[in-house]
Amino acid sequence: MTDRYIDQDETQIYGAHAVAKMRGVVSGKLPDLDAAVEYVAAHLESATQAIGAAIGDARDGDGNKRESTRTKAPVLTDALAFLGRFSSHLDAQPQADRVRYFGPAGTVTSIGRAGPRVLLAVQNIATQLAKSDASVTAAADWAAQASALATSLATSLQHASSARTARRELTPGVENLRAAWLLAYGVAKKQCLVVLELSGHADLLSEVFYDLQVAGDAKVSVIPPGPKPEPIA
Repeated sequence: MTDRYIDQDETQIYGAHAVAKMRGVVSGKLPDLDAAVEYVAAHLESATQAIGAAIGDARDGDGNKRESTRTKAPVLTDALAFLGRFSSHLDAQPQADRVRYFGPAGTVTSIGRAGPRVLLAVQNIATQLAKSDASVTAAADWAAQASALATSLATSLQHASSARTARRELTPGVENLRAAWLLAYGVAKKQCLVVLELSGHADLLSEVFYDLQVAGDAKVSVIPPGPKPEPIA
């Protein structure tokens, strides 16, 4: 039996276990090769730590992405509500040019609900109301509301975009580190097999590399503790 696919999380389990066993089981079997065993163990330990850090960063990115979505939603809702209120305000003013504020269709529905389009619409309203020929009652108050909403929504959308970009950039990096880890893990197996076979302990290889003990499609979340030593009489 052997785990045919070691995923990102399993690298942390198999890697840490193998490093500990290389130092506690393999080291000392052939003292002349102890330095080589430690060299390979340290390399595997470093590879394990590197992918572990990258996995943590990737999950932080996922959290940031979810948080940015949560924080964007209220601001977008407020901006949509503002557009609806402003549209109703214009309905009571026949002299107001709706196309000037809402684009060619002159309606809120033509803007849609996508963040960037809503932002452009709110920014345009703020710009148009700031002009001296706005011809809208309470133009200054509406302009202040539009300007404040535009600033908040722009910041929220930028945060969401940055979180998505960071997450996309991290994913290939994690997979590259996993490939480097698999190489280090494979090299460690080969070296340990040499030491254990030459010392007459080849049967201990699966104790060092736990993936050799599990089914091919296993998902390992923890390595069970070994048997407890028999009490001394």
